[in-house]
Amino acid sequence: MQRQTRSGKSFAPWEGPVLLPYNDGFNFEQLVRDATALEQTLCDESSPPPVDYPPIVALTNSMAAASMEPQAAEGNSSPDQPNAPDSYARPAPTPLDKAGSESDEDAAAEGRKRRKARKSHDARGKKRAKQKGEAIEFSHPKPRPDFAAKFVHSASPIASSKDLSKSRVVKTGYTALKVVDDKKGRREYTLEELVGPNSPHKFRYVPWDGSKPIPIVSPTGVLTAVLAGHPNDPNWPKLAEEAAALLKNAAERVTVKADDVPHRRGAFVALPCGVSHGGGQPKPMNLGQSSKINEKIVKELNGSKPFQRISGYTNSVMATWAPKLHEHYGAALNALYKHDDDLIPIFPRSVFAASSYNLGPRTACFPHTDFANLPYGWCAVTALGNYDYTTGGHIVLWDCGLVIEFPPGATILLPSATVTHSNTPVAAHETRYSFAQYTAGAIFRWVDNEFQRAQDYYAWLKKDKKKWDERAEQDKNRWSFGLSLLPVFKVPSKADAM
Repeated sequence: MQRQTRSGKSFAPWEGPVLLPYNDGFNFEQLVRDATALEQTLCDESSPPPVDYPPIVALTNSMAAASMEPQAAEGNSSPDQPNAPDSYARPAPTPLDKAGSESDEDAAAEGRKRRKARKSHDARGKKRAKQKGEAIEFSHPKPRPDFAAKFVHSASPIASSKDLSKSRVVKTGYTALKVVDDKKGRREYTLEELVGPNSPHKFRYVPWDGSKPIPIVSPTGVLTAVLAGHPNDPNWPKLAEEAAALLKNAAERVTVKADDVPHRRGAFVALPCGVSHGGGQPKPMNLGQSSKINEKIVKELNGSKPFQRISGYTNSVMATWAPKLHEHYGAALNALYKHDDDLIPIFPRSVFAASSYNLGPRTACFPHTDFANLPYGWCAVTALGNYDYTTGGHIVLWDCGLVIEFPPGATILLPSATVTHSNTPVAAHETRYSFAQYTAGAIFRWVDNEFQRAQDYYAWLKKDKKKWDERAEQDKNRWSFGLSLLPVFKVPSKADAM
């Protein structure tokens, strides 16, 4: 049967196949990331670059000091870090040939076209600025001397058996080696198994109510971890309860795939977000979510007052206890965000590029390391929920030989890439969530490589032997440089430690 429009045009009804509506849950970008993550993420770190290194020359003190300076942003490189080759520079706009044969009308049309393009470009920039908020001018907080005098100088450290300098890291020092400990297995360990009378582990039990910060140091006094606790704020318990309620609500709404849980870190749902690098990504990227509802949940959590406050407190702790390390993080992210406007910081002034909301409802990690994080850096973990922290929810630092009480609302900073850690389970009627903040070591590598892939950067660098030698020394000494960013405390005697 023919049909006609009001203008008299004939058309036929649709008699083709039935079209199905678009699936809102389908996310091709996430599927690609999942597939590439199955590949070994650190193949370019655990094996040599695809070029032959020339002999490494001896490193002088002046070279070491200069080579380890944080890298400047694009267009403001230091003398020790050469500018990227022309093939990576943004091309300059091509001027119009005014001597050509184009007519005035064509020139006017071209001008309108350029103005429209500029207007569109400016609009996109404003949109990105609006999405970033204050973070469009990323500026990490500076340490406060009064905080250091109040908390750091008067602290009584706990000695641990972990010597950070003996950690297993890749030769360039950007990530830790992936170590699989089959003896521990992917399971939860109870408090009785770890510190009970028949326990084979001989761990030390550390009571802690979160009210007083406690540093944990290596046998040589290097600051390994900080039991930061919480601010001296009477409203903090209420804020922690609000944060837990937000995660409970998120857990009830989140969409997950059948094979998402359990994973190598534990039997709980995790929502990572922020900026990451690795997992097959060609460059640092904003982490996406597997569904629109998950994207909405993450946006709500990131914008909520409780997690904004927790992020601010965590950064203040890091700046107070390890100011050099904090500045190192801030310099790298500052350069990254200035170079790439598409990257969006999840918290305005945080030196941590990514976060993970662990939705429980009884979050307890299996023994593991987060080997892709910066090995000499820290991961911040905040415990939340409603549980008895003296009977469950402890954090276990396996390499340090410590089992530590971890109350709700408290924060601990630790080198998660090199120290195996886990949690004891809470009771069936209790709830426990956690909020982790961290930065991938590959982000620091990307910045040091002047925003290029390692193979591209080293192929270019090979053309200049002097610069090659300088970078080879940096790679060789990066691990020791990173450890030098951590403060050193007086090691407590055995009598003081008990």
